[in-house]
Amino acid sequence: MDRTSIRSLIEDPTSEWIERTLFIQTHRGSSPRQYHNAAAISDRYTWLSYPGWGEGWSIDTFTPEMELYQINKDPREQSNLARKQPDIVQRMRQLYDDWFQDVTDGWKVGIIHIGNDIENPISLCRYQNSEYDNVFPLGWRVRIE
Repeated sequence: MDRTSIRSLIEDPTSEWIERTLFIQTHRGSSPRQYHNAAAISDRYTWLSYPGWGEGWSIDTFTPEMELYQINKDPREQSNLARKQPDIVQRMRQLYDDWFQDVTDGWKVGIIHIGNDIENPISLCRYQNSEYDNVFPLGWRVRIE
């Protein structure tokens, strides 16, 4: 896990803190899709990306919907600034692109381990059923220990 020590802030609350961006992405399936239900959150902005909504929804994530909100002025995310501040949208998108490339380089589907005393009992849900052939589910990727 990527992390940064906060010790310097604890010892000296006036110390300089590096700007960091938190990335979040969620989707079903066994392959990550760039821009699919993604967020990049910096100290000032929240950038969101998704494949559309309602009639405009598309699995095509090459032309995603993008939104931008200024956290300190719009904490409820009511005023989308994406069209007014395309340079910030592009900067946040580039940060996300770099992150996505980093975390998906060499990515492969994980295996659910069953039989571990620490996680007993175990529950599987349908969203973990992520192996598909075309549109047909093949079942869970599990290892019985």
